[in-house]
Amino acid sequence: MRIFKINKEELIIGVLALLFIIALNALMIHYHYDLFTRHLKGGYWSLFGKNFAISGFDCYTYITLSQGRFMYSLYRHPLLGVAFYPLYELNKWLMEVTDMNCAIFIVAAILIVLDFYSYIFMYRVFRNVMDINKKDSILLTSLFFSFASIMLTMFVPDHFGITFFILSLTLYMSGMRLKIGRTIGRVQTALLFFFSMGVTLTNGIKIIFASIIVNGKKCLRPMWLFIAICVPSLLMLSLYFIEDNTIMEQERQFVQGIKENTKKKAETSEYYRKKFKEEEEARKKSEAKAKGAIVNNKFFEFTDTRVPKLRTITDNVFGESIQLHQKHLLEDVNKKRPVFVPYSKTINYVIEAVIVILFVIGLWIGRRDRFLWISASWFLFDMFLHIGLSFAITEVYIMGAHWMFVIPIAIACLLRSADEKWKFPLRALLTFLFLYLLVYNGSLIYQYMI
Repeated sequence: MRIFKINKEELIIGVLALLFIIALNALMIHYHYDLFTRHLKGGYWSLFGKNFAISGFDCYTYITLSQGRFMYSLYRHPLLGVAFYPLYELNKWLMEVTDMNCAIFIVAAILIVLDFYSYIFMYRVFRNVMDINKKDSILLTSLFFSFASIMLTMFVPDHFGITFFILSLTLYMSGMRLKIGRTIGRVQTALLFFFSMGVTLTNGIKIIFASIIVNGKKCLRPMWLFIAICVPSLLMLSLYFIEDNTIMEQERQFVQGIKENTKKKAETSEYYRKKFKEEEEARKKSEAKAKGAIVNNKFFEFTDTRVPKLRTITDNVFGESIQLHQKHLLEDVNKKRPVFVPYSKTINYVIEAVIVILFVIGLWIGRRDRFLWISASWFLFDMFLHIGLSFAITEVYIMGAHWMFVIPIAIACLLRSADEKWKFPLRALLTFLFLYLLVYNGSLIYQYMI
């Protein structure tokens, strides 16, 4: 547990980061406060679904904590149902005591803790793993947390904040093992693999990548493979089948009951006739979207090969992920936001180009750095998913917490190796980028949430 102890050097920056994180989560609490704190007998899907709209992030966590319904896709997030159940019981008790839905407060409290340690772990990555001086470590960490996707991840009630914490912890642990010449233990790998995979299935691969880069051939030993990979995989598979036959079966029956009830009421009620028509249109829209999938299978239901990939990279991967668009601000592409939105000012494109150039140069300079390989492998894997397989390609910008580590780490390689005469202008440039993104993204988020 020593990894969670805050040392003296981290105390001041930790407090400042904590205040910033609390401020962002306070905005989330303020957002539709009167609506989201209502204590209802049911209907939370309609309450949150109609009123929550922040980019493409989901409000499923709020619904689960409010009503006990598990809304996430079980095969992609097999651990969340079990993890959220105690929180649902806590919220149910609080609602009885206070007559107020406390889901927004519970989620905010958890995210504040996870975000705080994610910040600390990223600071340690630069300071302790990459041996960057204190000021530069603060600068690079702050720049990273000023990216739009990362800033949003810190307060939206989705699963990305949990994943962000696990991956930042993995980066720090892996980097320290590389530095001191030690391996990641089988049990540690198994735990990281189990929880990472349980929150988002594909992110389990990233734990394996980190272990291979740190441990090398030791990962091929039968006992290592059995304990680190097979055991957690079997446990997760067992958990999946248990959940599918209990909470998900209950959810399927609940949804089917609602559909049948709506269809029956539509025969005599104009309101339900309209509602039934809307549900049919949504179903047809979903079927039309499925035509762009690689394979007509639930595992590929979020793929869409019809979306232009080059423009996705320029407008969304290195666009919206880093800088929000003023037009269609934080709208959901599944509702009314276009897949591609142009920036209003030329400076936005200049900022994007500068960050990409620094990123590419940093990748080249650090190409032999094994620690950079870890985050680079995560980036390449996610680009294979999103660009290669077109998975979630229409809203790739909300996935930044899965891969954007690689950008500041690559820039750190550039800063660390730069000649002394170039370090001052480089630091000045990074400081400008940080302040610009903090003010630009922060002001747009504040404007939207308030």
